[in-house]
Amino acid sequence: MADKNIQIYQRNANNTDWDKHYPITKVEKVIIKDDESLDSYLTSLEMISGKCYSGMRILVTGDSITDAQQTASKKWPDWMAEWMDVIILNDGKSGTGLIIDNNGVDGIYDRIDTWDSTYGKFDAIIIMGNMNDGRLGPTFKVGQFGDTDEATSQYAAVDKTLQKLITKWPNLPILWIVSTPRRATATYPAPHNGAAWGLDGWFEPYAKAIKDVCANYSIPVLDLYHESGLRPWNNANNLTFFYNADGVHPNNKGHRLIARKIYDFCLRNLDFPVDEPVYDYIYDNFSRADNANSLGYADTGQQWVNPNQDVKMGIKDGTAYKSAEGSGGFYIESGISDVAVSTKIATIGGVIGIALRYENNDNTLRLYVNPADGNKLTLGKRIGEASSVIGVGNSVSAGDIISVEAVGSSVKCYRNKVLEITATVNDNIAITRHGLYVGSGADVTSAVDDFSIVETSAQ
Repeated sequence: MADKNIQIYQRNANNTDWDKHYPITKVEKVIIKDDESLDSYLTSLEMISGKCYSGMRILVTGDSITDAQQTASKKWPDWMAEWMDVIILNDGKSGTGLIIDNNGVDGIYDRIDTWDSTYGKFDAIIIMGNMNDGRLGPTFKVGQFGDTDEATSQYAAVDKTLQKLITKWPNLPILWIVSTPRRATATYPAPHNGAAWGLDGWFEPYAKAIKDVCANYSIPVLDLYHESGLRPWNNANNLTFFYNADGVHPNNKGHRLIARKIYDFCLRNLDFPVDEPVYDYIYDNFSRADNANSLGYADTGQQWVNPNQDVKMGIKDGTAYKSAEGSGGFYIESGISDVAVSTKIATIGGVIGIALRYENNDNTLRLYVNPADGNKLTLGKRIGEASSVIGVGNSVSAGDIISVEAVGSSVKCYRNKVLEITATVNDNIAITRHGLYVGSGADVTSAVDDFSIVETSAQ
Protein backbone atom coordinates (compact mmCIF):
# COMPACT_ATOMS: atom_id res chain seq x y z
CA MET A 1 0.00 0.00 0.00
CA ALA A 2 1.94 2.97 -1.29
CA ASP A 3 -0.41 5.49 0.25
CA LYS A 4 -0.29 4.17 3.83
CA ASN A 5 0.54 6.84 6.45
CA ILE A 6 2.28 4.78 9.12
CA GLN A 7 3.78 1.34 9.72
CA ILE A 8 4.28 -0.11 13.19
CA TYR A 9 7.17 -2.52 13.81
CA GLN A 10 8.14 -4.34 16.98
CA ARG A 11 11.54 -5.16 18.31
CA ASN A 12 12.93 -7.22 21.15
CA ALA A 13 16.01 -5.75 22.79
CA ASN A 14 16.92 -9.18 24.24
CA ASN A 15 16.83 -11.01 20.92
CA THR A 16 19.47 -9.88 18.42
CA ASP A 17 17.81 -11.87 15.64
CA TRP A 18 14.55 -9.98 16.06
CA ASP A 19 15.68 -6.96 14.01
CA LYS A 20 16.64 -9.23 11.10
CA HIS A 21 13.05 -10.30 10.79
CA TYR A 22 11.37 -7.08 11.90
CA PRO A 23 13.57 -4.13 10.85
CA ILE A 24 12.95 -0.65 12.13
CA THR A 25 11.87 1.73 9.37
CA LYS A 26 11.32 5.47 9.12
CA VAL A 27 7.84 6.74 9.98
CA GLU A 28 6.49 9.48 7.71
CA LYS A 29 3.29 11.41 7.07
CA VAL A 30 1.72 10.66 10.41
CA ILE A 31 -1.76 12.17 10.69
CA ILE A 32 -3.19 12.63 14.18
CA LYS A 33 -6.72 13.75 13.36
CA ASP A 34 -8.59 16.01 10.95
CA ASP A 35 -5.56 16.16 8.62
CA GLU A 36 -3.31 17.56 11.40
CA SER A 37 0.25 16.31 11.05
CA LEU A 38 2.30 14.91 13.92
CA ASP A 39 4.78 17.79 13.58
CA SER A 40 1.99 20.33 13.97
CA TYR A 41 0.57 18.45 16.93
CA LEU A 42 3.92 18.32 18.72
CA THR A 43 4.42 22.03 18.08
CA SER A 44 1.06 22.75 19.71
CA LEU A 45 2.11 20.68 22.73
CA GLU A 46 5.26 22.77 22.99
CA MET A 47 3.14 25.93 22.97
CA ILE A 48 0.91 24.54 25.70
CA SER A 49 3.99 23.60 27.74
CA GLY A 50 5.23 27.18 27.80
CA LYS A 51 8.48 26.51 25.94
CA CYS A 52 7.21 28.69 23.09
CA TYR A 53 8.21 31.64 25.30
CA SER A 54 11.86 30.58 25.28
CA GLY A 55 14.17 33.58 25.51
CA MET A 56 11.40 36.03 26.38
CA ARG A 57 12.46 38.79 28.78
CA ILE A 58 9.81 39.28 31.47
CA LEU A 59 10.10 42.07 34.02
CA VAL A 60 8.48 41.13 37.33
CA THR A 61 8.00 43.60 40.14
CA GLY A 62 6.52 43.55 43.61
CA ASP A 63 7.49 43.24 47.26
CA SER A 64 9.20 40.54 49.35
CA ILE A 65 7.05 37.81 47.79
CA THR A 66 8.75 38.59 44.47
CA ASP A 67 12.13 39.86 45.72
CA ALA A 68 14.96 37.35 45.51
CA GLN A 69 15.76 37.78 49.23
CA GLN A 70 15.88 34.52 51.16
CA THR A 71 12.50 33.60 52.56
CA ALA A 72 12.61 30.82 49.98
CA SER A 73 15.46 29.44 47.91
CA LYS A 74 13.22 29.12 44.86
CA LYS A 75 10.50 31.70 44.39
CA TRP A 76 7.71 31.97 41.85
CA PRO A 77 9.83 33.96 39.33
CA ASP A 78 12.44 31.18 39.47
CA TRP A 79 9.79 28.60 38.61
CA MET A 80 8.67 30.77 35.68
CA ALA A 81 12.24 30.93 34.39
CA GLU A 82 12.53 27.14 34.57
CA TRP A 83 9.14 26.13 33.23
CA MET A 84 8.93 28.73 30.45
CA ASP A 85 12.64 29.02 29.62
CA VAL A 86 12.38 32.81 29.94
CA ILE A 87 14.71 35.49 31.25
CA ILE A 88 13.32 37.02 34.45
CA LEU A 89 14.24 40.62 35.24
CA ASN A 90 13.38 40.77 38.93
CA ASP A 91 12.48 44.25 40.16
CA GLY A 92 10.83 42.99 43.35
CA LYS A 93 11.91 45.01 46.40
CA SER A 94 11.12 43.85 49.92
CA GLY A 95 8.90 46.13 51.96
CA THR A 96 7.78 48.33 49.07
CA GLY A 97 4.34 48.84 47.60
CA LEU A 98 3.08 50.77 44.63
CA ILE A 99 3.64 54.02 46.52
CA ILE A 100 5.43 53.33 49.79
CA ASP A 101 9.20 53.01 49.83
CA ASN A 102 11.36 50.99 52.19
CA ASN A 103 14.74 52.00 53.57
CA GLY A 104 15.35 54.40 50.72
CA VAL A 105 14.11 52.03 48.00
CA ASP A 106 11.30 53.63 45.97
CA GLY A 107 7.90 52.09 45.48
CA ILE A 108 6.96 50.53 42.15
CA TYR A 109 5.33 53.72 40.79
CA ASP A 110 8.62 55.62 41.04
CA ARG A 111 10.83 52.65 40.09
CA ILE A 112 9.10 52.43 36.72
CA ASP A 113 11.09 55.50 35.65
CA THR A 114 14.36 53.56 36.11
CA TRP A 115 13.44 50.40 34.22
CA ASP A 116 14.79 51.50 30.83
CA SER A 117 18.25 52.22 32.19
CA THR A 118 18.28 49.29 34.65
CA TYR A 119 16.83 46.45 32.59
CA GLY A 120 16.94 47.55 28.94
CA LYS A 121 14.38 45.97 26.64
CA PHE A 122 11.79 43.49 27.87
CA ASP A 123 8.78 41.72 26.37
CA ALA A 124 6.22 41.71 29.19
CA ILE A 125 5.53 43.17 32.65
CA ILE A 126 4.07 41.35 35.66
CA ILE A 127 3.13 43.29 38.81
CA MET A 128 2.50 41.41 42.03
CA GLY A 129 1.04 42.88 45.17
CA ASN A 130 0.86 46.21 46.92
CA MET A 131 -0.32 45.13 50.37
CA ASN A 132 2.63 47.02 51.87
CA ASP A 133 0.95 50.29 50.96
CA GLY A 134 -1.13 49.61 54.07
CA ARG A 135 1.85 51.01 55.98
CA LEU A 136 0.83 54.45 54.72
CA GLY A 137 -1.76 54.34 57.49
CA PRO A 138 -5.31 55.68 57.78
CA THR A 139 -4.78 58.33 55.10
CA PHE A 140 -4.38 55.59 52.49
CA LYS A 141 -8.00 54.70 51.84
CA VAL A 142 -9.66 52.49 49.26
CA GLY A 143 -11.11 55.55 47.55
CA GLN A 144 -13.17 55.28 44.41
CA PHE A 145 -12.78 55.05 40.69
CA GLY A 146 -11.68 58.41 39.31
CA ASP A 147 -9.50 59.39 42.28
CA THR A 148 -6.25 61.12 41.30
CA ASP A 149 -4.13 61.25 44.49
CA GLU A 150 -2.07 58.07 44.52
CA ALA A 151 -0.82 58.70 48.06
CA THR A 152 -4.31 58.59 49.58
CA SER A 153 -6.35 56.25 47.35
CA GLN A 154 -5.85 52.66 46.26
CA TYR A 155 -7.91 53.32 43.15
CA ALA A 156 -5.66 56.24 42.24
CA ALA A 157 -2.45 54.33 43.03
CA VAL A 158 -3.38 51.48 40.70
CA ASP A 159 -4.73 53.86 38.05
CA LYS A 160 -1.63 56.10 38.03
CA THR A 161 0.66 53.05 37.88
CA LEU A 162 -1.16 51.58 34.91
CA GLN A 163 -1.34 54.92 33.12
CA LYS A 164 2.42 55.30 33.42
CA LEU A 165 3.07 51.76 32.20
CA ILE A 166 0.70 52.01 29.25
CA THR A 167 2.08 55.40 28.23
CA LYS A 168 5.66 54.11 28.21
CA TRP A 169 4.94 50.63 26.82
CA PRO A 170 1.52 50.74 25.10
CA ASN A 171 2.01 47.45 23.23
CA LEU A 172 3.60 45.28 25.91
CA PRO A 173 1.56 42.64 27.75
CA ILE A 174 0.94 43.82 31.33
CA LEU A 175 -0.34 41.34 33.92
CA TRP A 176 -1.37 42.02 37.53
CA ILE A 177 -1.26 39.54 40.39
CA VAL A 178 -3.16 40.47 43.55
CA SER A 179 -1.25 39.95 46.82
CA THR A 180 -1.36 36.58 48.53
CA PRO A 181 -3.24 36.49 51.86
CA ARG A 182 -1.49 37.21 55.15
CA ARG A 183 -2.41 36.03 58.62
CA ALA A 184 -2.12 39.55 60.02
CA THR A 185 -0.29 42.81 59.43
CA ALA A 186 0.15 43.72 63.06
CA THR A 187 3.03 46.12 62.39
CA TYR A 188 0.92 48.31 60.08
CA PRO A 189 -0.95 51.37 61.37
CA ALA A 190 -4.69 51.01 61.92
CA PRO A 191 -6.93 50.23 60.11
CA HIS A 192 -4.49 48.02 58.18
CA ASN A 193 -3.13 46.13 61.19
CA GLY A 194 -5.58 43.24 61.29
CA ALA A 195 -6.03 40.06 59.33
CA ALA A 196 -5.32 40.38 55.62
CA TRP A 197 -7.21 37.37 54.34
CA GLY A 198 -10.77 36.54 53.37
CA LEU A 199 -13.85 38.67 52.86
CA ASP A 200 -13.48 40.32 56.26
CA GLY A 201 -9.80 41.14 55.84
CA TRP A 202 -8.80 44.79 55.52
CA PHE A 203 -7.34 44.17 52.04
CA GLU A 204 -10.61 42.84 50.59
CA PRO A 205 -11.82 46.22 49.19
CA TYR A 206 -8.26 47.07 48.10
CA ALA A 207 -8.16 43.87 46.05
CA LYS A 208 -11.46 44.84 44.46
CA ALA A 209 -9.99 48.22 43.53
CA ILE A 210 -7.16 46.48 41.66
CA LYS A 211 -9.60 44.36 39.70
CA ASP A 212 -11.85 47.34 38.91
CA VAL A 213 -9.05 49.54 37.58
CA CYS A 214 -7.38 46.70 35.67
CA ALA A 215 -10.72 45.88 34.03
CA ASN A 216 -10.92 49.49 32.85
CA TYR A 217 -7.56 49.17 31.08
CA SER A 218 -8.00 45.59 29.81
CA ILE A 219 -5.28 44.27 32.13
CA PRO A 220 -5.57 40.56 33.03
CA VAL A 221 -5.66 39.89 36.79
CA LEU A 222 -4.78 36.79 38.81
CA ASP A 223 -6.46 37.06 42.20
CA LEU A 224 -4.14 35.24 44.58
CA TYR A 225 -5.71 37.01 47.54
CA HIS A 226 -8.71 34.71 47.08
CA GLU A 227 -7.36 31.88 44.89
CA SER A 228 -3.79 31.10 45.97
CA GLY A 229 -4.55 27.95 47.96
CA LEU A 230 -2.62 29.50 50.86
CA ARG A 231 -4.50 29.60 54.18
CA PRO A 232 -2.26 31.39 56.66
CA TRP A 233 -4.91 31.43 59.40
CA ASN A 234 -4.77 27.63 59.51
CA ASN A 235 -1.87 26.40 61.67
CA ALA A 236 -1.16 23.29 59.64
CA ASN A 237 -1.20 25.25 56.37
CA ASN A 238 0.94 27.97 57.92
CA LEU A 239 3.54 25.45 59.07
CA THR A 240 3.61 23.75 55.67
CA PHE A 241 3.62 26.65 53.24
CA PHE A 242 5.09 29.69 55.04
CA TYR A 243 8.63 30.70 55.95
CA ASN A 244 9.12 30.09 59.68
CA ALA A 245 5.32 29.83 59.87
CA ASP A 246 5.14 33.65 59.73
CA GLY A 247 1.82 33.65 57.85
CA VAL A 248 3.18 36.21 55.37
CA HIS A 249 6.04 34.88 53.26
CA PRO A 250 5.56 31.62 51.34
CA ASN A 251 8.39 29.11 51.69
CA ASN A 252 9.62 26.84 48.89
CA LYS A 253 6.43 24.75 48.97
CA GLY A 254 4.28 27.86 49.11
CA HIS A 255 6.06 29.42 46.16
CA ARG A 256 5.67 26.31 44.07
CA LEU A 257 1.97 26.29 44.90
CA ILE A 258 1.40 29.84 43.66
CA ALA A 259 3.91 29.45 40.82
CA ARG A 260 1.74 26.83 39.17
CA LYS A 261 -1.20 29.24 39.18
CA ILE A 262 0.96 32.08 37.86
CA TYR A 263 2.32 29.77 35.15
CA ASP A 264 -1.19 28.92 33.93
CA PHE A 265 -2.09 32.62 34.11
CA CYS A 266 0.90 33.50 31.91
CA LEU A 267 0.06 30.82 29.33
CA ARG A 268 -3.42 32.29 28.96
CA ASN A 269 -2.37 35.91 28.69
CA LEU A 270 1.17 36.32 27.33
CA ASP A 271 1.84 36.60 23.63
CA PHE A 272 4.92 35.00 22.12
CA PRO A 273 8.12 37.08 21.95
CA VAL A 274 9.41 38.78 18.84
CA ASP A 275 13.15 38.56 18.25
CA GLU A 276 13.53 42.21 17.25
CA PRO A 277 11.22 45.22 17.50
CA VAL A 278 9.48 45.54 14.13
CA TYR A 279 6.78 48.18 13.70
CA ASP A 280 4.90 48.81 10.47
CA TYR A 281 3.69 52.17 11.80
CA ILE A 282 5.19 54.70 14.21
CA TYR A 283 3.60 58.06 14.94
CA ASP A 284 4.23 61.03 17.21
CA ASN A 285 2.42 64.35 17.38
CA PHE A 286 4.42 65.42 20.48
CA SER A 287 1.27 66.42 22.38
CA ARG A 288 2.69 65.89 25.86
CA ALA A 289 4.08 68.00 28.66
CA ASP A 290 6.82 70.49 27.77
CA ASN A 291 10.31 69.09 28.36
CA ALA A 292 13.45 70.85 27.16
CA ASN A 293 15.69 67.82 27.72
CA SER A 294 13.99 64.87 26.07
CA LEU A 295 11.56 63.85 23.34
CA GLY A 296 10.37 60.98 25.56
CA TYR A 297 8.21 58.32 23.90
CA ALA A 298 6.27 58.43 20.64
CA ASP A 299 2.50 58.18 20.71
CA THR A 300 2.83 54.58 19.53
CA GLY A 301 5.17 53.77 22.43
CA GLN A 302 8.68 53.73 20.96
CA GLN A 303 11.45 55.58 22.77
CA TRP A 304 13.23 58.55 21.23
CA VAL A 305 17.00 58.18 21.64
CA ASN A 306 19.40 61.11 21.86
CA PRO A 307 22.97 59.84 21.35
CA ASN A 308 24.39 63.37 21.25
CA GLN A 309 26.22 65.28 23.94
CA ASP A 310 26.17 68.74 22.39
CA VAL A 311 22.61 69.16 21.13
CA LYS A 312 19.13 68.59 22.49
CA MET A 313 15.58 68.37 21.24
CA GLY A 314 12.61 68.67 23.52
CA ILE A 315 8.85 69.15 23.64
CA LYS A 316 7.28 72.61 23.54
CA ASP A 317 3.69 73.58 22.77
CA GLY A 318 2.96 70.24 21.13
CA THR A 319 5.99 70.27 18.84
CA ALA A 320 9.50 68.79 18.86
CA TYR A 321 11.99 71.65 18.91
CA LYS A 322 15.71 72.24 19.04
CA SER A 323 16.33 73.24 22.65
CA ALA A 324 20.14 73.57 22.73
CA GLU A 325 22.93 74.52 20.34
CA GLY A 326 24.68 71.95 18.21
CA SER A 327 23.79 69.44 15.50
CA GLY A 328 22.88 65.79 15.37
CA GLY A 329 20.25 63.11 14.96
CA PHE A 330 17.53 61.78 17.26
CA TYR A 331 16.16 58.37 16.41
CA ILE A 332 13.62 55.63 17.01
CA GLU A 333 14.64 52.00 16.49
CA SER A 334 11.98 50.82 14.03
CA GLY A 335 13.38 47.41 13.12
CA ILE A 336 12.92 48.14 9.39
CA SER A 337 15.14 49.86 6.84
CA ASP A 338 12.76 50.31 3.89
CA VAL A 339 10.53 53.09 5.15
CA ALA A 340 8.61 56.25 4.40
CA VAL A 341 9.43 58.92 7.01
CA SER A 342 7.38 62.10 7.23
CA THR A 343 7.13 65.21 9.41
CA LYS A 344 5.47 68.62 9.31
CA ILE A 345 7.73 71.66 9.55
CA ALA A 346 6.20 73.77 12.30
CA THR A 347 8.82 76.54 12.61
CA ILE A 348 11.88 77.34 10.51
CA GLY A 349 14.75 78.95 12.37
CA GLY A 350 17.72 76.82 11.40
CA VAL A 351 18.43 73.53 9.69
CA ILE A 352 15.83 70.93 10.68
CA GLY A 353 14.34 67.82 9.12
CA ILE A 354 14.51 64.02 8.97
CA ALA A 355 17.33 61.63 9.87
CA LEU A 356 17.05 58.54 7.66
CA ARG A 357 18.92 55.28 8.27
CA TYR A 358 20.77 56.85 11.15
CA GLU A 359 23.71 54.80 12.42
CA ASN A 360 25.39 57.70 14.19
CA ASN A 361 26.10 61.38 13.52
CA ASP A 362 28.88 60.48 11.09
CA ASN A 363 26.86 57.89 9.19
CA THR A 364 23.36 59.00 8.23
CA LEU A 365 21.12 60.33 5.47
CA ARG A 366 19.31 63.64 6.00
CA LEU A 367 16.34 65.38 4.44
CA TYR A 368 16.19 68.92 5.76
CA VAL A 369 15.18 72.54 5.28
CA ASN A 370 18.23 74.69 4.54
CA PRO A 371 17.73 78.36 5.52
CA ALA A 372 21.15 79.24 4.05
CA ASP A 373 19.75 78.30 0.61
CA GLY A 374 16.33 79.91 0.71
CA ASN A 375 14.75 77.20 2.86
CA LYS A 376 15.11 74.70 0.04
CA LEU A 377 14.41 71.03 0.62
CA THR A 378 17.79 69.31 0.68
CA LEU A 379 18.78 65.64 0.64
CA GLY A 380 22.24 65.07 2.06
CA LYS A 381 24.36 62.46 3.69
CA ARG A 382 27.26 62.24 6.08
CA ILE A 383 29.27 59.06 5.67
CA GLY A 384 32.58 58.53 7.42
CA GLU A 385 32.67 62.15 8.64
CA ALA A 386 32.33 63.48 5.06
CA SER A 387 29.18 65.50 4.33
CA SER A 388 27.69 65.98 0.86
CA VAL A 389 24.52 67.23 -0.80
CA ILE A 390 22.75 64.64 -2.96
CA GLY A 391 19.85 66.71 -4.30
CA VAL A 392 17.95 69.98 -3.85
CA GLY A 393 14.26 70.72 -4.29
CA ASN A 394 11.98 73.73 -3.91
CA SER A 395 11.64 76.03 -0.90
CA VAL A 396 9.78 74.85 2.17
CA SER A 397 7.41 76.96 4.27
CA ALA A 398 6.18 76.51 7.82
CA GLY A 399 3.26 74.07 7.72
CA ASP A 400 4.66 72.06 4.81
CA ILE A 401 5.03 68.30 5.13
CA ILE A 402 8.35 66.82 4.04
CA SER A 403 8.82 63.10 3.54
CA VAL A 404 11.34 60.61 2.25
CA GLU A 405 10.71 57.14 0.89
CA ALA A 406 13.58 54.66 0.88
CA VAL A 407 13.42 51.22 -0.73
CA GLY A 408 16.83 49.60 -1.02
CA SER A 409 19.08 52.14 -2.70
CA SER A 410 16.17 54.09 -4.18
CA VAL A 411 15.40 57.33 -2.29
CA LYS A 412 12.54 59.68 -3.16
CA CYS A 413 11.84 62.97 -1.37
CA TYR A 414 8.55 64.86 -1.29
CA ARG A 415 7.15 68.22 -0.20
CA ASN A 416 3.41 68.13 0.43
CA LYS A 417 3.30 64.80 -1.45
CA VAL A 418 4.89 66.31 -4.56
CA LEU A 419 8.06 64.51 -5.70
CA GLU A 420 11.04 66.88 -5.41
CA ILE A 421 14.19 64.73 -5.36
CA THR A 422 15.04 61.28 -6.71
CA ALA A 423 18.37 59.63 -5.95
CA THR A 424 20.24 56.36 -5.69
CA VAL A 425 22.03 56.00 -2.36
CA ASN A 426 23.91 52.82 -1.54
CA ASP A 427 24.96 53.87 1.97
CA ASN A 428 23.40 52.57 5.20
CA ILE A 429 20.82 50.45 3.35
CA ALA A 430 20.40 48.01 6.27
CA ILE A 431 20.14 50.62 9.07
CA THR A 432 16.76 50.61 10.85
CA ARG A 433 17.00 53.79 12.94
CA HIS A 434 15.10 56.83 11.69
CA GLY A 435 14.11 60.12 13.29
CA LEU A 436 14.84 63.84 13.32
CA TYR A 437 17.86 65.95 12.42
CA VAL A 438 18.88 69.47 13.47
CA GLY A 439 21.84 71.38 12.04
CA SER A 440 24.52 73.42 13.74
CA GLY A 441 23.99 76.97 14.95
CA ALA A 442 22.53 78.89 17.84
CA ASP A 443 18.92 78.58 16.66
CA VAL A 444 16.58 77.16 19.29
CA THR A 445 13.29 77.89 17.55
CA SER A 446 13.15 75.26 14.78
CA ALA A 447 10.34 72.78 15.38
CA VAL A 448 8.44 69.93 13.73
CA ASP A 449 5.16 68.13 14.32
CA ASP A 450 3.26 65.02 13.16
CA PHE A 451 6.21 62.65 12.72
CA SER A 452 5.67 59.17 11.28
CA ILE A 453 7.53 56.09 10.08
CA VAL A 454 5.73 53.63 7.83
CA GLU A 455 7.12 50.43 6.40
CA THR A 456 7.10 50.97 2.64
CA SER A 457 5.52 47.55 2.04
CA ALA A 458 2.76 48.49 4.51
CA GLN A 459 1.69 51.75 2.86
